Order: sequence, then C-alpha cells, then structure tokens
Amino acid sequence: MCTRARRAALAWPAWLVVVVTGPDADRVRPAVPQSPRLVLVDNPDYARGQGGSLRRAAETVRRRLGAAYVAVLLADMPRVTGRHVVQVHAALTRARRRGAGHRAARAVHDPSGTPGHPVVFAPEALDALCRLPDGDDAPRNLLRSLDCLQVPFDDDAVIFDVDTPGDAAPLI
Repeated sequence: MCTRARRAALAWPAWLVVVVTGPDADRVRPAVPQSPRLVLVDNPDYARGQGGSLRRAAETVRRRLGAAYVAVLLADMPRVTGRHVVQVHAALTRARRRGAGHRAARAVHDPSGTPGHPVVFAPEALDALCRLPDGDDAPRNLLRSLDCLQVPFDDDAVIFDVDTPGDAAPLI
C-alpha cells in the first residue's frame, strides 16, 4: 500500500517525497526505491499519533527545501491517485491566486461531505506543521485553523481506507 501512496505522490510535480515509516519501518525501507526525490524518515514515536509523523515530514521539507507546498497521503488509503493530488493542489493554488485566504485544501467525498485525502498545505502552513503536537487530532485541528478549502470528489477513493485484511481484499 505504501507503493500506491508513493506513486500518487510522485505523479504530482513534487520536488521531494517524504515517506514516514512507523511500526513496519523494516519492511517499508527496502520497498522505497533510491531516488533523489524520495526521502525515508523513521518515526519511532508512531504510536503517539499522526501529528508526530506529519511534523517529521514537515521538518524534512523545511531542511531540504526551505518552504514548499506539502501534500499528505496515507498508506492506508490506497485508492488515492496522482489525479487527486494534482486536483487538490490546483484548486488551492487557483483559490489563492484569486485572493482567498486558504492555507490548506483537502479532498471531500461528494455527496456525503466526508473529509478525506489527499490534503495539501500551502507553504505558509509549514511553520505550523513543524510545530504540530503528537496525536491524531492535531492535523484535524490545524486544518480548522488554516481556512481549509474543501475540494469535492464524486468517487470514494478519497475516503476508502484499509483497516483490516478484509478491506484490502478488493485491491489484490
């Protein structure tokens, strides 16, 4: 599943793709090909929640690039594609060019209104991402503070996640 997220991230014209590993770091590391665009970052504190993983990724972006748009894709959401990333990023940049104050955008399942992935953060959000506390609520709370643009998608790829082996069966 990590391979699918990596492919989706690389489909976006990103300068850098940061893969943050958790409990399966030893299995994920060999699956990530060597590339100047790919950086592997271990998060030994993965059990403390997504906030820490996102913070580690943002810190890596800051060290390598200074500032940049940051797209967040989750390995357990394997139906998210490069098309989703490109569309969320494009919607955010268009809105910002028109003067909107959005500093983030996220995919939202239409018609249910369920928030999903990918999420794209504007460069101005990088400081806040680097200060993100541990916990699974931290990214959601940050999005609320950034005037997050909701980008509708009519397919369930943006909300489909794999929590059990049975969830993964249709993907094999």
